[in-house]
Amino acid sequence: MLKHILIASAITSFSSISIAPIINLNSINEKQELIEFLKKDIEENKLFLGNQVYSEYDDKIFTSQESLNEYILSNSIVQSELTSSNPSKIIKDYEHMTLDESKIYDIDMDKFITVYRDAFGNISKTSKDALDTYTHAGLVKQKYSYDEETWYDSPEEAKINQKDKMKINKSLYYVHNNKYYNAFNIKDINNLLSTFEEGFFVNKTKSLEGKNLLEPIVEYGDKDILYKKMQRELKSNFFDSYYYNISDMEYENSLLFEIKKTNELRITYPGEKQIIYNSSSRPQIVFANKYESEKSMVDDFKNRSKWSESSEGSPGIGRYYWSRKFQLIHPVSKKIVLAEIKLVPKWSGGFGKYHPSFDNYIYTDKTVSKINTYYNEDKNQLVEYIGGLKNRYSIEESTREDKSIIYNTWFEEYFQKNITNFGNEQNKLIKYEDILKEEFIKNIDQSVYKDLLYDINYAKGTSYSLIKSYYDWQIVKRELLNKPTIINGEEMYQLRPDFYATKEQLDSFLALQGKFNTVLKYSYSENPDVSSPDGKLLANTYEEAREKQFSNANLSLKKKYIAYDVFGKAIESGSSEEEAIRLLQNNIIVESKMTHKKEVETWNWEMKKSYDSIISDGRYMVYKVKSPGSNNYIYYGSQEAALKAALSNARINGDVNKMSIEKYMYTYTESTTQNEYSVIFYDNDIDSAVEKILSEMESNKKLLH
Repeated sequence: MLKHILIASAITSFSSISIAPIINLNSINEKQELIEFLKKDIEENKLFLGNQVYSEYDDKIFTSQESLNEYILSNSIVQSELTSSNPSKIIKDYEHMTLDESKIYDIDMDKFITVYRDAFGNISKTSKDALDTYTHAGLVKQKYSYDEETWYDSPEEAKINQKDKMKINKSLYYVHNNKYYNAFNIKDINNLLSTFEEGFFVNKTKSLEGKNLLEPIVEYGDKDILYKKMQRELKSNFFDSYYYNISDMEYENSLLFEIKKTNELRITYPGEKQIIYNSSSRPQIVFANKYESEKSMVDDFKNRSKWSESSEGSPGIGRYYWSRKFQLIHPVSKKIVLAEIKLVPKWSGGFGKYHPSFDNYIYTDKTVSKINTYYNEDKNQLVEYIGGLKNRYSIEESTREDKSIIYNTWFEEYFQKNITNFGNEQNKLIKYEDILKEEFIKNIDQSVYKDLLYDINYAKGTSYSLIKSYYDWQIVKRELLNKPTIINGEEMYQLRPDFYATKEQLDSFLALQGKFNTVLKYSYSENPDVSSPDGKLLANTYEEAREKQFSNANLSLKKKYIAYDVFGKAIESGSSEEEAIRLLQNNIIVESKMTHKKEVETWNWEMKKSYDSIISDGRYMVYKVKSPGSNNYIYYGSQEAALKAALSNARINGDVNKMSIEKYMYTYTESTTQNEYSVIFYDNDIDSAVEKILSEMESNKKLLH
C-alpha cells in the first residue's frame, strides 16, 4: 500500500478549505470533538483527484513503466553477453524470439580457424579445395590463330577465317602510360578508365527541403574537393531555411530578484524551512513552466490576481503580504516541486499595516537556452547542440555564429550519409557502356553520380570529369550529325580533318580533354577499331601498315591453351593445360572467414554447407534472462526482447503487481492561527487523514513553544 502523504500547504485552487476554531489538543473532549468534526467534514468536502496506478516489484514501488524497466536493467535481471554468433542465424523460437544457447560462441580468437568459400558458395576446408572448384583440366581448350587476335577451335577454321579478311583500316587512339587505347572500342575504353581516379558528379535539382531549385547545383571532383564545394553550395540553403526545420530551442526560464530597501522575498520548498531573502540577497528561481518571452514571464509573476493576501500583526501594526504557489525546479534535487513564494513589505510600527508591491523588486531574466540540431526533419538523430545560451526563447533567435558551428558538424554527417552514400551500389564499378546509356551509379537521393577524374595537363593537379566530358561530347556530336558526308555510299561524319567516323563510332566515342588528344593509327586487322595495347598491330601510315601486312603474309599457325572457370571466364596461356589452370587460379581471390572451432565441429563435411550460413561471423551483443524456476539462462537477440521476457516472467510469477487506488485531498484551516493542513489520502481512508492532520498540528504546537 502506498504511504499517505501530508504536504505543508494545499493548492487552494484544488479544494475548498474547512475552517474551525482553535482546539486545545490536550483536552480529551475537545480533541474528540475535533476528530468527529474532521471525519464528518472530510467526508463532505474531500476532493477526488483520480486513480493512482503503480507497480510493486522486489518490495519497491514504481510509478511508471520506464522506472521499472531501468530498475530491471540496472540490477542485472537482464544481462548482456558478447558473442561471435550472429543472433539472426540462431533463433530457436520465432514466436518469442529466443536464441539457441548451444550455438552462442565466445570471441576468443585462439578458438577460431579459417574456412573458405568455393565457387558455388559452399564451405571448403582449405584454399586449395576452394580453388579446385573453379576450374579443372576438362575446362581447358586448345585454340588456333594466324593473327593472334581471333582464335578458333581448329587449324582448319583458323585458315578459312584468315583468308581474304585483312584490309587496311584507320582509327583513333589515346596513348597513356605507353599503352594504346582505341577511342571507339568499349573494352579499350574501360581499360583506360581503370587508370582514372575515383570522383563524383553532382546534379542536384532539389533543395534540402526537397523543393525544386531555380538553378541545379552542378559540380564534380574527388571526395575532398566535392566536400568543400558542396559545403559551400548548401550553406545558404541550410542557413536560410533548412536549419530551422531540423533544429529546436530548449530553454529553462529563470528569474533573478533584487530586493529594495527593507522588503523581503520568502521561498518555501516542500518539506524544507522557509528561506527569507532581504536586500543583501539576490535570490534566483527556475520555473518548471515555459514562457515565450521575458515579458510573459515577468507579467505572469506580477499578475496580482494569482496572489493571495495575508497579514501579520495587530490591526494597526504589522504588514500585509502576498503569497503564491509556483511549479519550480528545486535548486538541489533539480526535480519539479510546488513551492510557495511570499512578497513581504517592511513592518509598520503603527498607523496601519504596510502593503506589498511588485515595484519593491527588480527582475532580471536569467533564462538559459540550448539549441538542438538533428540530421533531418524527422528529428530522430541529434548531430549537434549548443548550450549555455542566455535569454533565447525561439530558434529564430539563432545567430550566424550558432549556425556556422552547427553547419560544420551537420554537413559532415550529411556528406557521409547522403552525398557519398550509394547504398547497395557502393562498390559497383563504372563502365563506359553504362555512361553511354546514362545509367549512372547514383547516391540514395539520385543527386550525386559516381564519376571518374583524369588529369588534363602533364603537370598534374587539374582534373576533369568523365561524365562532364560525356555531356560536352553530346553537344559536339549533335552538331556533327547535322553535317553528314557520303563516302563510298555510306554516311560519314568528319571528326577531325584526317578522319571520318560512322554514326556507330560517334555513339561509342570517348571524348577527353586537355593532354588526352587522339592520334591516328593504321592497322590491317579485320576490326577497324582493333585493340592493340602494345601497338604491335598499329602503324603510323598507310604504307607502314601495308608493309606489316606483307611481312606477315607467311603467317605461322599459333596455338594456345585457354582455361575457363565454371562461370565461363577465360585466362589464356601459351604453354600447357597446367599453366592455364595455374594462371586462372592465381587470378581468383578466394573469400575466407575466421570461424569458431565449436561451430566447425558441428558440421558434416560429407554434406555441402552454404558459406553464408556460418553463424560465428562477427561480434554481437546478446541478452540473457534466467529461466523461471531454474539457474539456466534464456538468450535473446535484443535488449528489448529480453526486457519484455523478464517483465513477463515477473508478472507470471506474481512478482509484479499493478494496482490502482483512489486518491483524495482535503484541507483544514485553524480560524485563529490561519494555519492550513492539507492531506492526500487513498481508498477513502479518512481515519488516516485525521491522524495525519492531528500529528501536523502537534508538530506546529511544539515549534511554537
